[in-house]
This record gives sequence, structure tokens and C-alpha cells, in this order.
Amino acid sequence: GRLALTAPFGWTGAAETVRDHLRQTLTRLGGRGLNDKETYALLKERKATLAASETDEKTGELGPPVLPTTDWGYFRLRRTDYKEADLRAWLERIRQQPWSEAWVFFKHEDEGNAAVLAASLRALL
Repeated sequence: GRLALTAPFGWTGAAETVRDHLRQTLTRLGGRGLNDKETYALLKERKATLAASETDEKTGELGPPVLPTTDWGYFRLRRTDYKEADLRAWLERIRQQPWSEAWVFFKHEDEGNAAVLAASLRALL
């Protein structure tokens, strides 16, 4: 990891670069706090994907925002379990986007349920 009190990786000292760097970092952490038009415009301009991340503690009926900021989508579906109806709802949300491809990752745990969920999602395609 980075040493305490050192600059973020890739930061050259310009304020704009720090903002960009921090927004990209927040995007990788699941988009928390990235709910403004300026941020989405910046991500689209920089061709940075907004990862949609869902957990068991998700809020709202639709889950995380799914916005096309690039020509591909990235999903981290981190709930402990998904029923077929849940997977179908995610497929519908993904298909509504103008992406050429979407990458979907399920929560890794010791029981191996992620592989079962991935196979179930693939079977629905």
C-alpha cells in the first residue's frame, strides 16, 4: 500500500488531477456519493465506467445507479443470494443500456455460490 502522507498514485500535483483521481477511486468503490450530473459527465468525458455495486444492504427498489459512461458496463453483485427474478431484473437493466458488453461479478464466498449465480445468469441470456 501507499505510505502515510504521500500523494495518491498517479497524482502530479494539479488540483484537477486529484479530483479526477479521487472520482475514479470512488467509482471503483461502488459509486457511493456520485449522484450528481457533473460527476457523470466527467466520467463519460474520461471514459471511466461507473461500477454498479449491490449488497444485501442496498437501498431503494432499483438498487444502484446504472448509467452508461462508457461503451461497456461493470457490475459487482454482492448480495448473498439472487433469485431467478432478481437475475432477470438485472438482465433487463443491463439490456436497456447502449453497451457493447457488460462484465458481471458475483460475491466470492467459501460456499462457491458465485459460480452457481454466474451460470444461472448466463443461462438466462
